Amino acid sequence: MADGGSGGRRRRVLGITIIAGVAALVAAFALRAPAPVGHWKSAAGHAEFEAAYAAAMRELPAASEVRDVRTAFGFVRVYRSAGAGGEPLVLLPDRASASPVWADNLPSLLRVGDVYAVDLLGELGRSVQEVPITDDADQAAWLDQVLEELPQERFHVIGLSIGGWTAANLAIHRPQRVATPTLIDPVHTFDSIPAWTAFRAIPASVP
Repeated sequence: MADGGSGGRRRRVLGITIIAGVAALVAAFALRAPAPVGHWKSAAGHAEFEAAYAAAMRELPAASEVRDVRTAFGFVRVYRSAGAGGEPLVLLPDRASASPVWADNLPSLLRVGDVYAVDLLGELGRSVQEVPITDDADQAAWLDQVLEELPQERFHVIGLSIGGWTAANLAIHRPQRVATPTLIDPVHTFDSIPAWTAFRAIPASVP
């Protein structure tokens, strides 16, 4: 009986320790203070990403034009691929993927019209953020400034995940250049992320 009681106490202590550890992780995640401007934590990490980015870009048809568009919040990398006539498409990737995520889709999209693939400002990619983006209006402003520098007047804006939110946000705050928004699995757009989903995603944020 004594051994069983001791084993039960150890299991309870272990359970409490695990719960406390998970609670600490949740608190650290909730209270973290992200940098106001997107940046790389290390030169080695930047170099590793650049190598992977270059390799992934080789999977796409060669771009007809590469532009770094100056906005009030930094430089935005835009790849133009010449396609059929009609209103052009603007592709907004999901978080931590950048323009190469469209490799499998680009050949068919070029049959619709010119395609502009954009690396989101403040996310992984070759766009360079210089000024904090403080609210939804700022998010719409930098993208609208990019579209203003392109030769066409209106665009079919297609966004994946956080790119879908970015497309919807643009249509709400700066709709004048948006012919249509197409949202693919957009996050924080029609509803918030369920708490259980956010909890299960915490391990992915831990190095």
